Amino acid sequence: MKKVPSLFILLIVTLVFSCSTDQSEINTTNDENLSILSLNDMKEFQNLLITFNNYNSIKQFEDWSEKQAYITAYSSDKISQEELNNIPFTFQFILNEDKKFRIGEREIEFRNGIFYEVSNISSDNKNEIVFAKTEVINVDDSQNTDPSKTTLNANGGEYKEWTEFVRQTYASGCSAPINKSLRYRLVHYLEVIKTTGPSWGFSQTDVYFKLRMSQKKSSGWHYNNTSTERLYTLNLTGNTTLKYYDGSGVAPMQNFSIYDSNSCSNTLKGTKSYWIRSFSLVTGTNFSLYNWDINVNGLVFHKVNGDTNEINTTISW
Repeated sequence: MKKVPSLFILLIVTLVFSCSTDQSEINTTNDENLSILSLNDMKEFQNLLITFNNYNSIKQFEDWSEKQAYITAYSSDKISQEELNNIPFTFQFILNEDKKFRIGEREIEFRNGIFYEVSNISSDNKNEIVFAKTEVINVDDSQNTDPSKTTLNANGGEYKEWTEFVRQTYASGCSAPINKSLRYRLVHYLEVIKTTGPSWGFSQTDVYFKLRMSQKKSSGWHYNNTSTERLYTLNLTGNTTLKYYDGSGVAPMQNFSIYDSNSCSNTLKGTKSYWIRSFSLVTGTNFSLYNWDINVNGLVFHKVNGDTNEINTTISW
């Protein structure tokens, strides 16, 4: 088994609250009139996160959300894929389509990378404070990941491969290609994102497989092109294990598979993200002491729509 990557992107969510580590059964309620998840207290919020920690497939999250009386951010047509990519995975199911949920008398709303907590929501004297923050550090595609540095720390990081091209032709949708030059890079990569709540010791680490395109501009490289249409096919299988720095296992091995493709009728723009796994700790232990072991094998096909260049490769990470 290989260990995969280093520290380039880090999304850190700092949660400001205190909570019990009791892992008893969750008791949640939904306000059907407001179409929002309402948790009685912080203990229930923590228990919900621990329950999500045990999920190993998106279907389990989807099955859970089907039992709720609100439309999740994950399922909403009102939230774009780019917006969704900026929300930590588990919160995509906790938040409704207005990007809100409740804990007791506090309403939590996600806006522009920040979770705001509004207390006394039934009163005219509302008080708004920062409940959590997200921070995205720009990714540098100046070089591929060094294969000799194969450790992907649970604190966050990335393992990537990319190929640089000069575009020859381009097509919009299923129209005929035209000559249109552009210098760009197609990138496929693994990414670890961390969510933390230091005041009560909660930490969560998420693993994703992603596709993106970088574009050369006069000002330098733009690392997430969201305007150029692209085609892709993925047929990947693998497994993950979370280990302590001494090599002892923390989370048992779990298998995953990714099968997806598109066509000229539904081209991709921006970053395509595939969640692989999440794991949570409630002990306050620093995730820098943990590493993800990740095996990924299979086919990656990725190209700019209408171009003669393409990535069509098998990977064994």
